[in-house]
Amino acid sequence: MAQAQAISYEGILVGALVFPWLRIDLRAKALERFWQLFSFENLKKFLVGFLLILKISLIMISPFALGFWAIHTYAPKWLENELINIFPLMVLSALFLAFLFPAINVYKDHRCLAKIKLSDRITRLEICNILYSIKTSKYQTRFVRMLSERKVIAIGEWPEYFSLGSRTAPAITQLAKLEEKWLGLDR
Repeated sequence: MAQAQAISYEGILVGALVFPWLRIDLRAKALERFWQLFSFENLKKFLVGFLLILKISLIMISPFALGFWAIHTYAPKWLENELINIFPLMVLSALFLAFLFPAINVYKDHRCLAKIKLSDRITRLEICNILYSIKTSKYQTRFVRMLSERKVIAIGEWPEYFSLGSRTAPAITQLAKLEEKWLGLDR
């Protein structure tokens, strides 16, 4: 029994002597991890995220602030309370519609592009009509990329109302490069 107590006292003594050093080592590692949070890379990510949140917040709050200011400044006093009550609903409706219409165009373009069945040849008039039926530049570019990847050959002439040099859209730029390839000018 005395020997068991001696071991436990020795263990406590060793623990008491070593533990402060162990705690200091653990603290140093914790501090090192803490300061790594402030490295340039992490600080840059933090600032980009913070500025993005700030920008979104300002975009969302600005219409309300501007609207309330305009109502308070220019609306007749008898109408001011009614406008203040209805204004947030109007702004939220406008923001909803501002996000809804582009989403509908993307959905329609996705469906339109999925329906296109390409053979090994396509007329330039068909290319033009498809490009005009697709509303978003993202899906116009996908269509032109699809022509290139499937090695479709264009035949016929471009319609008079269409020009490869008139617009600076990414899809038209890629289509002009593809036209060079079709004409054999890409050498």
